[in-house]
Amino acid sequence: MYALLGFDELGLQYTIKAFEIAEQLGLFDPAVHSTIESQKERRVRELSAWALFSYDSLYRYMFCIPPLLHTPPPYPLPDPITSPKWYGELQVKYSMDTDNFSTYFSLLFKAKAEMCVIMNEISMCCFTESGIPTLSLKDLTSFNSRLESWFNSLPNSLHPHNIVLPGQIMLQ
Repeated sequence: MYALLGFDELGLQYTIKAFEIAEQLGLFDPAVHSTIESQKERRVRELSAWALFSYDSLYRYMFCIPPLLHTPPPYPLPDPITSPKWYGELQVKYSMDTDNFSTYFSLLFKAKAEMCVIMNEISMCCFTESGIPTLSLKDLTSFNSRLESWFNSLPNSLHPHNIVLPGQIMLQ
């Protein structure tokens, strides 16, 4: 995603093109997804769909514009504790140490995706094409409750006193 989070003139065109390609590939279409026989290809498609949805939700929320996707991908994300291989893993090795350290990518990806689902719904209410928000007090209370629940359910490795990597900090 180009330059200022993909929302400059050229970057926006690349983002729109990414969604056009996703549409052509049927990335968000369960009917197309069900025809994919390779488990590896299904996983790649699911992860890509969630990454694109999360990107769109997060940054369009930050720029106060309506999201391109109105609903999350139709594929549930697996539990990163019981299915960490679904997500893959990133490890870092510091030059003065002999051990590799986990970045907890699976936990971060799932937590971010769950947050982006809520942010997408907030954006749908606040940043409409007409410019008139449709957010009620009941909606605000519900979103607040859901965000608090999301935050309180973060795994220990993503609690504010344990985070150190930029992606983890951005989650907070």
